[in-house]
Amino acid sequence: NPSMTIGSQSASFVSVSSGQRYTYNYTVTGSEGEGAKVITVNGADLAGNPVTTTGAVTFDFTIPRIDSLTRSPSKTAYRAGDVITFTLTFNEAMNTDIEPAVTFDDASPYTQTTVSGDWQSGSNTVWVGSRSISASSTDDGLNTISISGAQDTAGNPIAVNTSESFTIDTVNPTVTITLPAAGAFISTNSVIVEGAVNVGSVTVNGIEATVAGGNYSATLPGLSDGALTINVVATDLAGNPSTVTRSITIDTLAPTINSFSYVEPTDSDNRPSFSYSVTDSNSLIASLRITVYAGATVAADETVYSNPAGVSSRINTNDELSAVLPNGTYTAILTAVDRAGHSAVSSTVSFTLNNLLAPSSLSITRNITGLITLNWSGSINAAAGEVYRIYRSSDN
Repeated sequence: NPSMTIGSQSASFVSVSSGQRYTYNYTVTGSEGEGAKVITVNGADLAGNPVTTTGAVTFDFTIPRIDSLTRSPSKTAYRAGDVITFTLTFNEAMNTDIEPAVTFDDASPYTQTTVSGDWQSGSNTVWVGSRSISASSTDDGLNTISISGAQDTAGNPIAVNTSESFTIDTVNPTVTITLPAAGAFISTNSVIVEGAVNVGSVTVNGIEATVAGGNYSATLPGLSDGALTINVVATDLAGNPSTVTRSITIDTLAPTINSFSYVEPTDSDNRPSFSYSVTDSNSLIASLRITVYAGATVAADETVYSNPAGVSSRINTNDELSAVLPNGTYTAILTAVDRAGHSAVSSTVSFTLNNLLAPSSLSITRNITGLITLNWSGSINAAAGEVYRIYRSSDN
């Protein structure tokens, strides 16, 4: 029988078929060393002429390895609905008839979620697979990738690889607004927005907020007067968003006092009356106050209108104060305040009270000498030095 050697090692003859087909066995021991080895067959024909033929075989005892594992999109954390593409690049030619087993989970043995894929067309070193993240089939937290089962063309299997991990986060962040208060009226054209957030980054009306210690802060500048909706969006590392809104009003203008004047009385009770017209269409009128001065002394100071809900216009043609003032010369001002805290003060108006008020009771007595005495209760606004005359009913 012909002899066969592989390198320097001999193969064992097994059998010969009727077609002069010889079969040999050779057990690879690993001592042969890696690389190409020459197969030599020595024999002779029926006439005894020697025949030699050669071939080659390559020994590969090295375990293949993964040179790189990439994820796309490349993120620290993924949320529900994300599709992750995994690309494995091996350091040598692999057996493309055998698929690697790629799984991930938040705990060993990392077999909860399987990644489906295939060898890249025309390549025996690159495998690509993908998996959609769903909240129902994966666990939030750190997930470790396990890769096993792939073999090189020599049949050497890769060692189980669990060196890569990523985070799954399917929970939206928590974010609140603490300032400004809901429905607030802001008297400047900028507003500071503050609140709390448990994770991630925050934008306020598109402006990146400063986040520290579970709190955020942002300033919205250059605001126009009128209603403003504050939109706060918190986004965690996985891209999960949470949005909260708050409505406020920007009002940088004081109310407009269109008119303020003294109204001549139609009675003689010495309670001064005023007419006025005030408008504020933005944050609305919250209160109106009339202050009356006798020289530099406050003679009366009364709120003539108050409404926390505010009104856009307040007109009164005869608003009488409750204070009864003695005759004299006075000045008065109207102060209007809107819900943003802006105040407007009217021009000063001057007026004089000079009324004779009837007493509540009056009696006349005359003694034997003819001296007549007047007795009354109540006030008649009599000033010092005033002279009163008494007439009989028959006098003209």
